[in-house]
Amino acid sequence: MRGVGSPPPGKGDPAGTVVICTYDRSLLLAGALESLRSQEWEEDSPFEILVVDDGPGEETRRAASRGGARYVPAAGEGIAAARNVGIRESRGEWLAFFDDDQRASPGWLRELLRVSREREAPVVAGARRLVPLERGISLPSHPRLRLYLGEEDWGESPRPLGPEELPNTGNVLVRKEVFRRVGGFDPSFIEGGEDTDFFTRARRQGVPLWAAPSARAEHLVGPGKVTPSWWKRRAQRGGAAEARIRRKGGGRVSLLTGLFRWGFLGSASLLLAGWKGLLGRREEALYRVFLFRHFLGYARRVPALLPGPAGGKGGGAPSFRKRGGGEGVSW
Repeated sequence: MRGVGSPPPGKGDPAGTVVICTYDRSLLLAGALESLRSQEWEEDSPFEILVVDDGPGEETRRAASRGGARYVPAAGEGIAAARNVGIRESRGEWLAFFDDDQRASPGWLRELLRVSREREAPVVAGARRLVPLERGISLPSHPRLRLYLGEEDWGESPRPLGPEELPNTGNVLVRKEVFRRVGGFDPSFIEGGEDTDFFTRARRQGVPLWAAPSARAEHLVGPGKVTPSWWKRRAQRGGAAEARIRRKGGGRVSLLTGLFRWGFLGSASLLLAGWKGLLGRREEALYRVFLFRHFLGYARRVPALLPGPAGGKGGGAPSFRKRGGGEGVSW
């Protein structure tokens, strides 16, 4: 039984909303929507699909319509702001985030809901497996590199996430009450890190985070994500985001901290192994360089964080709470 799509008029609110934030990727979006409309479902109330378009265009609007989704344009202010539009526009008790470059397994949403109910878990992360978008794309086998590409392997059985584990907004189910408690995504995270920041805040406020390994999705990796320039940007943006998140949480932000955590690990491991020892081990060398690039991103961000208040300028996240007897949004 299909239970994901726009509910017929007059049928009341859906049980929840699957939110896809997108930007000028209508072909990928169409495949994601097809996988969502093919979900196995045994619930009385369906989920709706909401497409938030951060670069409003007619092709994306048409893809959303053909895929049975509700379409909402955003203001082009970045992924965090687009996710907040999705929160504000969503209906029902649950909100699931899904990426446009993914394909959901038939039982994806059912399994997220099952774990949420059985474990009384307000946040449940699904698993993601990397799949090449095109022939000829070679994906790394190194587990850490695959993690940085977006792979999520939670094992075999539902479990609480460990202290160093956080969900990814490409495949996660969140009860709407969590946003009223924690707030929304911080829109000042323009180049990524907004999901790490959000779920870090949720954990600090005592929100249980769970994993549902059976809620599987395929994450399509295009040629642009296996280039040296992409790895460089990914590492340095990740380091900059880590510095900001540590500062927002009251943690110590210093070059010494970053050097120990990332720069020392990356550079010292290269020296100890020796370049000769890494010949023929391209992925290990790439990982070590990645660590050092991460430190550089961290180090470049630290000076801007030290003089100012926690979180830097524009670091406030919107809060979502009940207002006037109903569910509203306070910015």
